[in-house]
Amino acid sequence: MTQPFDLIWTQLPERQGRYSSTWWFFLLAPRQAEGYGPKQMMFTLASRVGGPIVMSGVKQAGLDRRRPAGGEEEQFNTMAVGWIHDGERTHERIVNQPVVATLSKKGFLAGWAGAAGGQRWGAELKAAADLPSGINAHFAGQKGYARFEVWADDSARLTTPGETLDLQTPLGGAHVVGWQQLSFRGEFGYPGNQEQLEGIGYFQRVCLNFPAFPWKWIWVAFEDKSIFSCFIPYLGLNLFRRGEWFFPGFLETTTIPIKPNGYFAWGDSLEMVRFNKVRVTPTTWTNGCPAFAVECRSSAGDFIRYRIEPYGHAQLTLDRPLLRGLWRSTFNYNEYMFRVRELSGNVGGRPLGTSRPGNGFGNIEYTWGMGL
Repeated sequence: MTQPFDLIWTQLPERQGRYSSTWWFFLLAPRQAEGYGPKQMMFTLASRVGGPIVMSGVKQAGLDRRRPAGGEEEQFNTMAVGWIHDGERTHERIVNQPVVATLSKKGFLAGWAGAAGGQRWGAELKAAADLPSGINAHFAGQKGYARFEVWADDSARLTTPGETLDLQTPLGGAHVVGWQQLSFRGEFGYPGNQEQLEGIGYFQRVCLNFPAFPWKWIWVAFEDKSIFSCFIPYLGLNLFRRGEWFFPGFLETTTIPIKPNGYFAWGDSLEMVRFNKVRVTPTTWTNGCPAFAVECRSSAGDFIRYRIEPYGHAQLTLDRPLLRGLWRSTFNYNEYMFRVRELSGNVGGRPLGTSRPGNGFGNIEYTWGMGL
């Protein structure tokens, strides 16, 4: 039987259609004085069928469905992207490089492009033989680099790569390998500084085989290593927004959630308590960043409430010309780094508050538009 870790090294090309996209995504939270924030980093390899496409202003060929992809290896066009928040400001586009990548079922994914001065820009992921479910990762770009390793703790399901979703419908599907809490250490360079950091983080390999449409996704790491996460695909007027602006309050918040779900896991056991009622509502805007109110409940009576206070923003846009260039579709992918404020709740018979589970820092993806 194929293990979830082995599925990281394939994007299931036999399932791909004209709207497919694939993402290998790391979100890293270094250990700091207040917990796992405010420093935070994200690195990804992002691919999209169709061509040409434009990612964050950079034109590339896009992923070709007709490529040879039936053996141990395949080559395809992708984009290496990364940002670093240094605790005070976000350094966007540390890496922002289109590359031709090679993906092998033997456990590696690599794509590099030559740059000025004999440098290489791009990214590489390799399965690590000396770490449990380990990956050695290297990203490098015009503004900096990241060289780090991640590994699993086999003592809990939450800390190992697990296949969390395999959805197939007549309209398309999704296949996700999720890793809700990993350990990492490495070296990170950005304008004016380089640091040795270690902490915890999140990884997923997502194969999306229908057009990308709006969602809200949250991942929070608390001081005691407790984890909160939720995912809410939604429909609303946001589906038709492409630019950098927001609707008046009631229009921004009037949306239809599609099977929202979430969980909380205490750091001492990492056993998930799942929520089937989840609300994430934009409330106010500060310096262009939306704040949110979060409220989750389970059928067993567990609940959690808190307020998101954003302090940083990073963005990736995905544009694709349509109708012979007369129009374009735009998917606007935004990440807001935040602090957890006014936490309250009760999960598994244990109250949540300021002393337990401690300070919380996280990331919320708030997307709009549509990736046709």
